[in-house]
Amino acid sequence: MEHSLRGKTAVVTGASSGIGRAIALAFGRVGADVALIARREDLLKVTAKEIERSGNKALVVPADLLDPKQISRAFSEIRKHWRDPDILVNNAGMGFFGPLVDSKLEEYEITFNLNVRALYLCTKEVLPAMIKGRKGTLINISSMAGKMGLAGSAIYCASKYAVMGLSESLLEEVRGHNVRVAVICPGLVSTEFFGRREVKGNRPDFIQSEDVAQAALLCASETQTATFKEIVIRPRRPV
Repeated sequence: MEHSLRGKTAVVTGASSGIGRAIALAFGRVGADVALIARREDLLKVTAKEIERSGNKALVVPADLLDPKQISRAFSEIRKHWRDPDILVNNAGMGFFGPLVDSKLEEYEITFNLNVRALYLCTKEVLPAMIKGRKGTLINISSMAGKMGLAGSAIYCASKYAVMGLSESLLEEVRGHNVRVAVICPGLVSTEFFGRREVKGNRPDFIQSEDVAQAALLCASETQTATFKEIVIRPRRPV
């Protein structure tokens, strides 16, 4: 399928590294202007320069998505410089891992506040304009952990199950307004998420961030008769 986002504006959260950075770069390569949201401004600036080298605009918007006030300020900043976005990619996420019996309430709260509440608040920022304009695409990055329980990952899995439920319900609410909602569920991706270095190259036992970016491009592509509700991505070989 031919991917072109020429003339579109996109917002990508968690765009400083890993999946978010790969999606932002992929969108920039096919013509989108991309607003980049994450905490690490220095890394956002690096990604922005790469997008600008491809001939498109990039807007660096540093924000801690655990803070609702910073979310509101970030989207106000985007609307001040650009118009309402055509595409939102809710990618920012985190997790704490270990037996539930050893977990702390703070870990539960941080996980849900970033993985679910921030997604909800970012979506609320863009949804009214999308409904009014009868166009727009929401792409939520979930996980295989949102489709199956994993020992030592109860809180993380619960947050990603919540992303799945929110995404499916929202799709039914807005599809009549010509707004699309897609959720992408990668398996194990080679990123710094688990505190390891990214593993690049031809490794069929790891999903690469660029693989997820290709799925996001598919979800963002203009089709007249279909919407991509859910894409599951698995390593070519099990890890």
